[in-house]
Amino acid sequence: MHKKQNWILIGIFLTFIICTLNIIGGQESAQIQDKKLEERLAKVSSATKLDVHRFMGYEYLLPKYISLPYDASMNTNVQGPLFDIGYLLLLFFPIFLLFLVRENFFRIFLMFILLAIYCVSSITGYSASKRILHNDIQKEVSEELVNLNGGSDYLSHLKLTLFKITYSVGEPLVNLLNNISGKGDAITYPFMLILFLIFSFFFFKEQEFLNYKKSYLFFFSLAYAFFWWILSAGIVYYGLLFVPLGILLIVMVYEKVKTSNKFIHIAFVVLSVCSIIGSISYRLSNFNPELTDRMLHPVSMAYGLGKANKINATNLTYPNFGIVLEKINKDPSELIYKAGTFFHYFIDSNDRRVLEDNQLDKVSRLQQKYIYQGNEEVLNAFRRSGYKYLLIDLNLLNVDTSPERSLLKKINKLNELLQSPSIRLIGTDRFMEDNNGQSVYTVYGKRIIHRGTFAAFEII
Repeated sequence: MHKKQNWILIGIFLTFIICTLNIIGGQESAQIQDKKLEERLAKVSSATKLDVHRFMGYEYLLPKYISLPYDASMNTNVQGPLFDIGYLLLLFFPIFLLFLVRENFFRIFLMFILLAIYCVSSITGYSASKRILHNDIQKEVSEELVNLNGGSDYLSHLKLTLFKITYSVGEPLVNLLNNISGKGDAITYPFMLILFLIFSFFFFKEQEFLNYKKSYLFFFSLAYAFFWWILSAGIVYYGLLFVPLGILLIVMVYEKVKTSNKFIHIAFVVLSVCSIIGSISYRLSNFNPELTDRMLHPVSMAYGLGKANKINATNLTYPNFGIVLEKINKDPSELIYKAGTFFHYFIDSNDRRVLEDNQLDKVSRLQQKYIYQGNEEVLNAFRRSGYKYLLIDLNLLNVDTSPERSLLKKINKLNELLQSPSIRLIGTDRFMEDNNGQSVYTVYGKRIIHRGTFAAFEII
C-alpha cells in the first residue's frame, strides 16, 4: 500500500517537472500569448481590472495565486477590520499539517513546499503593502533599517532583519516564477491542481488517525480551500466558512499532539490568548488613544435611547448629511450620479434614480468622448439624460492600489469637472480652512482640518 502511494507522489512530482520544462522550453510561444493577452486586456475597462486585482494583488499570475492565503491573513492588498481574519490559521495550519505526516521524507518534502510558499508570499506581500516594485524591495528595507538605527523599536528591527533573510532565500524563487509566468500563462492552474493533489495525497496517506466523520470534514475543508484559492479572486468573505472549519481542524490536530509535544501545547495556548485579546482590543479602540470613543458612540446611543431623531443623529455623525438628503429627495424625477458613498440606502427610489460608478469608469468614458468639447459638454450630456446631482466619496482614492494609479488619474479628471462654474456644492462633511483663514465645510481650501467622507454637487 505504501509503495503504491509513493509511486503516486512520484508521478505527481514528475508531471509537475514535465509541465514546467514544457513551459520554459516554449518561451517564444508564451511571449506571443502575452501579446495576445495584452490586446485582450486593453479592451477590458480599468474599473474591472481594479476590482479584480484589488484583493488579489498586481503580481504575475503564479506568484499572485501562491501568495493569496498569506495576503488574505496579513491584509497586504486590502486593509481594514472587515477583512482581518487573524493570524492563527496562517500560523498553525501549516504546522499541524506537518504533524499529520509521519514519515520524515514526506514531512521534509511538505516542509520545503510550505517554506517556498511563505518566502514568495512574504516578498510579494511586502511590495504590495509598501506599494513598491519588486526591484525596489531591498532598497526600501535598507532605508527602513537605517531609520530605525538608534531607536528603541526592537520588534521592527527584528522583523526587518528576519525579512532580509527571507528575501535572500526567496528572491531566486520569485524571479524563477516571474520568468515562467506573466499576466497570463499555461502553468498556474496546472500548478494549483498539482498542489491540491499533493495535499490530498498526504491526507489520504495519513488519514488513519481520523475517524469516519472527521475524515470527511478534513477533505471537505481541503476542497473548499482549494476552490476559494482558484475562484474567489482573493476576496476574503467568499471563504469565511473556512475560518471556523480551519480552527476546528487545528483544534482536532492540537488535541492529538498536545500530550506528546508540550512546546506546541504552550505555544498554541499563549498565541491563541494573545490573538483573542488583541482582536478584542483592536475592535474596541483601533489601537489609537484618540479614538477610544468608538467603544461607545454617543450619537448611536442617543438615537437608540430615543434622545435624538434620525435627522439629528445623522447630522451629528455626518454634518450636512440631512441637508443633502432633503435636497435630492425633493423631486423623485431627478436622477443622481453616485461614485462611492453610503448614500444609496437613504435615497428615495434609489433603484431607478441612481447611477453607480464606484470606479469612475462611466464618467471617464464620457469625458473621453467629449475630450475636445470640454467639461461643459460632459455636463450637457448629464442634463440631457436627466441627471441633476453628483454624490462623490471623498475617500475613493483609498481603493486604488494599482501600480499605474488609474483611479487617481480619473479622480483628477473628475475634480476638473467638479470645478466647473455649472457645478454647485450643496453639502459636505469635509472641514477645511479657506484662503481667508476661516474654518468652513467645503471641499476646496487651504488646509484640511477634517477629511470627511462625502460631497454632494448640483448641476445648475
